[in-house]
Amino acid sequence: MKDNYIPVACSFYDQLELLAMRKNPVLIEYSQEEKPLETQGTIVDVYCATDRVEYLKMDHGLVIRLDSILKLNGKNPPDYC
Repeated sequence: MKDNYIPVACSFYDQLELLAMRKNPVLIEYSQEEKPLETQGTIVDVYCATDRVEYLKMDHGLVIRLDSILKLNGKNPPDYC
């Protein structure tokens, strides 16, 4: 995983919060240790930790760092605010 966090686009963060609020099921492709992985489920929380890194938590307990997300429901996240 990257050492330095790269903040995600504001619109992408807002989209994740909306999906969590509406409890919409999602398909997330993300990178972990440079290996692409996939998960499905519902986002239960989107938050910024004390290390100033943003994360989301899935209903099955998986926590994903937002800058590791490659695709959300088949679409690339925007790379700017």
